Amino acid sequence: DSTFSPEGTLTREQAVTMFYNYAKAQGVDVSHVTVDPSVPTGVAQILLEVTDQGTQNRITVCPGANFTLTVDQVAWLEGAIGDYDMVLLQFELPMAVNEAVAGWAKAAGVPVMVNPAPAAPLSPALLACTTYLSPNEHEAAALSGIPIRTSGGRPSLKDVAAVAAALRAQGVEHLLVTLGEHGSVLAGPEGLQPIPCAPV
Repeated sequence: DSTFSPEGTLTREQAVTMFYNYAKAQGVDVSHVTVDPSVPTGVAQILLEVTDQGTQNRITVCPGANFTLTVDQVAWLEGAIGDYDMVLLQFELPMAVNEAVAGWAKAAGVPVMVNPAPAAPLSPALLACTTYLSPNEHEAAALSGIPIRTSGGRPSLKDVAAVAAALRAQGVEHLLVTLGEHGSVLAGPEGLQPIPCAPV
């Protein structure tokens, strides 16, 4: 038995209301989702660029109402976070909210996974609380200061290992770098594990 309790803020737009009602009907706990009629709902536009070298995505994010979320609105989690198996954070929420929730989770012994997208700098406080970090190759390079070069038409595993070591020194235990059409690489204390991309 599992529970999924998203935290966020919505506007009164019809499509959002339909999604909210559908999620509630499917058993998703929406008791902590609030409605903010003064700002638009967050949206993301995803474009695929197909070239001779492969396919890359381009994502434009407008976080809208989610970026108005405050630490006070999520304060209920401080006492309840121990009831969860894992906390997943991403950057369509204010960094102060991510830092607070990650700190509560770490204090309660709950693993924290951070998807640092849309790309933004990570504070040392957030990195120190992060069990799993899942950036793409560009975000990983920006966070570590180490570029992931291409070798033989594929991202260099040597560079991914160097990125993982640099981020481990900042407190990240496990790194999952997504590499687009080249799949992903899981890096942890046991070494590197390449994971191929499913063909589409």
